[in-house]
This record gives sequence, C-alpha cells and structure tokens, in this order.
Amino acid sequence: LILTESIMQRSSEENRMNLTPLQLGIIARSGTPVFAGIDHGSAEGNSPSFTILVMGTVDHQGMLQIQHITKFTGKLASLAPQPAILNQMMRDAGVTLVFADWGFGAHQNARLTDEFGWPRNSARHMLAEVMYVSQRQLAIYDPVSGRYKVDRNQSMIACIDDIKMGRLKFFKAEAMKPFVNDFTTIYTEYNDKYGTTKFDHKDPDDVF
Repeated sequence: LILTESIMQRSSEENRMNLTPLQLGIIARSGTPVFAGIDHGSAEGNSPSFTILVMGTVDHQGMLQIQHITKFTGKLASLAPQPAILNQMMRDAGVTLVFADWGFGAHQNARLTDEFGWPRNSARHMLAEVMYVSQRQLAIYDPVSGRYKVDRNQSMIACIDDIKMGRLKFFKAEAMKPFVNDFTTIYTEYNDKYGTTKFDHKDPDDVF
C-alpha cells in the first residue's frame, strides 16, 4: 500500500505521458542523455514474466524520470525478433547506455552486441550486463566476466527508498496503471533464525 501511494504521488499530473521512443529521441537530440534498462522474460508458464524495456532521463538534481515503459506482451512476446525491436526502439530514443539483466537474457544481450552494435565498452550505445548476487557491496564491476554484480536486497531497498523519497519519478498516474502491480506484488519475508529479510513477489515484478 505504501509503495502504491508512493508511485501515484510520484506520477504527478505535471509529468508527461508514456513517451514514444521517437518523442524521447527529440529530448536526446536536445542534449539530454537517455538511459535504458531491459529485463528479459520468457513469456512462458502459468505466471509468465515478459521482457520489459524502460527508458528515462536524469535531471540536473540527479532525479531519475521514467519516460517510457514497454511490456512485450502479445505478438511482442516472441523472443526471436525482440533484439531487433529493442535495438530500433533504443536507437529511436537516442539511448546512450542500457543495463540489461544477465542469466536468462545472456543470449539476447549477445545478439544486441553482435548483431545490432551495442558493445560492452563504448562511450555511446553501450550495453552493460547486470547479474544479481549476494554480497556486502551494493554494486561492483567484475572485470573477469565483464558484468556488474549487484546485491539484490540492497538494490531493491535502494529503489524503493528512491521512489518514496521522490528521487525516482514516473509519468502520469493514468499511464502508469498497467504497470503498478509489478511494484505492489513485492513483499518481504523475515528469517528469524538468521535475522535476514528477503524480498519476494506473488506475481511477476518485471517492471520493477
């Protein structure tokens, strides 16, 4: 409930709607960097996870404004054409850096790099892979694998705090409604034996 209220509060009527990639491209050409995040999903099973593309900008105060979200459902759910679609959408939007999940998405990321020109070590149009681990640091770069290792619990806490504190804003509440459940499905479990808290979700939390 708290997260629901926070998302709606950060989705003010002053914010834009869910911008198209071409609309975002206009912002990029004005000199504002556009960043992206990809969460790959198989679209299979009883409670399927779908591929998500999120794109946004950072203002001069360091606030992240989410400008676009696409959930690859229906005809878009087919995995084979997704790298080409993702590439075109990000090119249209003027994305300079995209973070993509590793694991299930390893093959798709490789296609984005090899077929569509999103290298791992470029100043522009760079793809950075992220893998979730359990570690003391929030995030570290592993030069051996060439991936960023991110502690799942710490990153989720940081993201939730950013939403509550207004450091992460969304587009208009009306346009955010289809994605809100991806945030509100998340809950925590406390382990009395080890004194640890674990995040889990009832439904897919792909957008989060």
